[in-house]
Amino acid sequence: MSKASILYSLSYVVGLSFSIITFAVGASIADIQSSITGPLTDSADRAVLREQVLTAIDKFKEIIIPAIISYIISFIISYVATIVYLRKSIDYLRDYKSDKYGAPRILVYIGYLAGYPISTIGALSILYSLHSILGFLESLIAKESLNTIEFREIMGLLGPLFGAIITAVIGFILLFLGLIGLLIILFRLSDDTRVDMFQYVAVILIIVLVLGGITNAVGIIGLTVSIIWGIMGVLAYLLLYKAATTALDRVLKRIESIVPPPKPPEI
Repeated sequence: MSKASILYSLSYVVGLSFSIITFAVGASIADIQSSITGPLTDSADRAVLREQVLTAIDKFKEIIIPAIISYIISFIISYVATIVYLRKSIDYLRDYKSDKYGAPRILVYIGYLAGYPISTIGALSILYSLHSILGFLESLIAKESLNTIEFREIMGLLGPLFGAIITAVIGFILLFLGLIGLLIILFRLSDDTRVDMFQYVAVILIIVLVLGGITNAVGIIGLTVSIIWGIMGVLAYLLLYKAATTALDRVLKRIESIVPPPKPPEI
């Protein structure tokens, strides 16, 4: 679990950059919305309005690639941590006390192993759908036909976006179940090992969960929450590393006290 915690903390560092980039994406979309609050007319301001919208779209296109890259990197790190290290750790705990760690192990398995890829597919699909919608909007502005959009054209673009949002929601629900399983394991580990730091990690992760639910807040509030969310996530998994190594040291010292080291051979 200690190696998994290091990778998860690194994933939160990358996730923090994604949150900041996402905030910039939201700001660019807000610029586009504010630019097209009224219909395009033949007034003298029409050319200025078109330039504002096109500038905002260009800003979005510059931001979306780093957002996709950071999300993919975060996903890869988290999934490797889950498959290679966390899965083995909770398997050992299940073998140690199946009555205490068997059920939360299932939650972690279902939640993390399925939740990470599904939520990633959903999030990346949302970004791709937004890119397609804005590209379509850009073409309409270039043709000066923004006021003649057909309903089927709108649904053809919004349908994939709604599907992507549903996929992301399902993935994040699964991740929530996996986190619940991990929290149960942490509290029970604290009882078994008498290492209170496991409980501290669980409490911090609960706070991170709450903050994660409001990271889409608008404006500087959303950016501030995203930064706090990322920092606390890193802190939680660094403390988990410390707790795991402390518990392991206690186990090894207890084994040494029960089984004394072999005597050196007589000469």
